[in-house]
Amino acid sequence: MATRADYKRPEGYEGGAACLRGKQMNKKSFLEDDLLSLSILSDDAIDLTEDPELLDFSSSIEGAFYSMEERDYDVRAIANWCLDRARDENLVPTNMWLNKIVYFIYEAAIQKFDVLLTPARVEAWDHGPVFREIYFAGKSDSVQKFKSFNPKSRKMEEAVESFREDDLEIFVRIWNHYAHLSGSQLRNISHSRNSPWSAVWSYRGKTNPGMQISVSTILGCIRPDDAWTKSKRK
Repeated sequence: MATRADYKRPEGYEGGAACLRGKQMNKKSFLEDDLLSLSILSDDAIDLTEDPELLDFSSSIEGAFYSMEERDYDVRAIANWCLDRARDENLVPTNMWLNKIVYFIYEAAIQKFDVLLTPARVEAWDHGPVFREIYFAGKSDSVQKFKSFNPKSRKMEEAVESFREDDLEIFVRIWNHYAHLSGSQLRNISHSRNSPWSAVWSYRGKTNPGMQISVSTILGCIRPDDAWTKSKRK
């Protein structure tokens, strides 16, 4: 196979370095001449071994992110689902406990099924991942149901969503695996080595505004979890 070096340049052509030094040719003419020279060769005669390959991102973090399904649920509605379950099972939820349960549901949907349940921002705080909507609205001693503004009635009403059945399967699986644990135990799990929280909290770069736990961070920090099998839902 011929290479670019095998190609004979036009008579009088002095090469790239001389072109840059000389007053006869400028960069534009050098580029145009080189492109014209390559156009004479067939595709098979050009050696492209030094050129970067086109990458398939389908299995990478970027590829997973761009193929993700977005649900656009209100994170407060997910929290209310958890509060309803807690009431049915006579559990007494705390703010820390609730934030961690909602986060683990959110994390599992991203890592296991490429589903982004909510556009709400999650941040790395001292005691683990936190959704501000849940933290600030549930700071009282007894966590109450969360409300959101209903544009139709123009009133603050209980945050509800019509969750898909396959998404509810994620909710239930995570609930059954974690709900019996205390807020402190859930915090310790969220702080585990190689967790998304740990990756953000120990970040060594120049800055991470708001200590956000991004989708790409969650995808890049998948950790073993016996709540799931390796098979994906259909």
